[in-house]
Amino acid sequence: MTTTEAADAAAPAATTTTAPAAATGASAGQGGEATAPDWLATLPDALQGEPTLKLFKDVPALAQSYVEVRKAIGQDKVILPKDADDAAGWDRVYRALGRPEAADKYELPAVEEADQKFLSAYCEVAFQNGLNNAQAKNLMDFANARAAEIQKAEDDARQARLAQEEAALKAEWGAAYDANDAIANRAIQRFGMGPDHFKAFRDSMGFAASMKFLHKLGAALGEAGFVPDGQPAVGAMTPAQAQAEIAVLQKDKGFGDKLLNKDAEAKKKWDQLHAWAVGQPG
Repeated sequence: MTTTEAADAAAPAATTTTAPAAATGASAGQGGEATAPDWLATLPDALQGEPTLKLFKDVPALAQSYVEVRKAIGQDKVILPKDADDAAGWDRVYRALGRPEAADKYELPAVEEADQKFLSAYCEVAFQNGLNNAQAKNLMDFANARAAEIQKAEDDARQARLAQEEAALKAEWGAAYDANDAIANRAIQRFGMGPDHFKAFRDSMGFAASMKFLHKLGAALGEAGFVPDGQPAVGAMTPAQAQAEIAVLQKDKGFGDKLLNKDAEAKKKWDQLHAWAVGQPG
């Protein structure tokens, strides 16, 4: 072995290591301080010291970042208002977001003539608040749907209340209901009260109160002959009237004797009163 070969054998083998490229483009200098990438040296002095440019390792990286930013913000830009009182700024934003040129330019569903005044006022408010046509229509659709729900709920509640009152009146009048109802309806016809007028009258007074009023009015006008309060109207009695009559007859010794002797007329009357007392026609 020659002297040179011995020296070579004694020396450690040299290794070559390639440092990875910094993601930001800046590399660490002595003491760990970041150094600018080489490509910055090709820029004017005023730009070489720009800290944000040191984030890019080369020109292609800078170009790619620019392209991505442009895609994100788009070509059309809207300058935001300076503050809440910047009327011109807000007008600029509203126009950019699709608000019509004027309040009367909204294209909304047609309404009845009676609602035209409301529609005009609505469009004016929508315009002042910067709504575009789709937003104004969606808001109106919601308001109309909600109003319809409320109206239906009120109608359902009114119908349920009327049904309860009608059932209560039928129980009160019992077998006399049909006769009393006929008297009330003839009074309605006598005064020329149409369906709409009667409905408004009934809804304002309630079913039972309105029918009792019309029944008394019809009886007083002679539609079925005048009938004092507490007396049967035409033929049939209400349960209350029948019960009152039964109470009177129970104290009537002569009528009691007839029942004991099985008098046919007395028994018929007695049975009829008891039927009316429970709301049956007898």
